[in-house]
Amino acid sequence: MGKIAKGIGGLVGLVVFVNLFSPADKGSSTASTSAAKAVDEAVTVGSFRWSKEAFGSVMEASFVISNRNNFPIKDAKITCIHYAPSGTAIDSNTRVIYDRVQAGGSLAVSNFNMGFIHSQATRSRCEVEDYRRA
Repeated sequence: MGKIAKGIGGLVGLVVFVNLFSPADKGSSTASTSAAKAVDEAVTVGSFRWSKEAFGSVMEASFVISNRNNFPIKDAKITCIHYAPSGTAIDSNTRVIYDRVQAGGSLAVSNFNMGFIHSQATRSRCEVEDYRRA
């Protein structure tokens, strides 16, 4: 193989390597640390209740999403982390609520199926991981 072919092969390998280990959603609204912190402070989950349904295998949650931004939001991504009796985080579920929350408003979500849950989960905490401007 010639020097040019080896150089091109090395360049292609480098591009593949970089793409494998770089974040998939470079255009996310929470790409920076300050933006992620703003998400936590401006849009929150409150009045959180949950239960295990379907013979203890599915998490069903009720909560209120509050939007303290001066603009409406939509498609809030909610992540719930589940804990064992020992306090160890053992599982998590993430779902998107495909609805709008007006500026300064809130949205009540009742009996929402969050998916399968670990059988030893006894405690859970949910938060807004991301959202989009409406």
